[in-house]
Amino acid sequence: DDDSRPIRRDVMAPKGKLGIVLANVFRPNASGATRYGPAVFSLKDGSPMKGLLHERDVIVAINDVDTREYDVERLTQMMMDTSGRERKITVLRERVPKLT
Repeated sequence: DDDSRPIRRDVMAPKGKLGIVLANVFRPNASGATRYGPAVFSLKDGSPMKGLLHERDVIVAINDVDTREYDVERLTQMMMDTSGRERKITVLRERVPKLT
């Protein structure tokens, strides 16, 4: 078990606006910088996702549709297009190092 790998997690989002502010996340790799996907930058006051999503969670799927190659604009459009129903949001979350 590799404790440095991110945790993959599914959260259910209610229909309507979610109050999520997104940002494109870039991660370095051996060949240079590569987009890793859209991530949660912050949650607005009153967001129904508080406690479910966290800053820096990378959104990798909506309703099992892979969004890792999406930019913020495309992901925002997808969330708007699906806002009339509950949605499953799949995120990758960095593990917090254990304190010793």
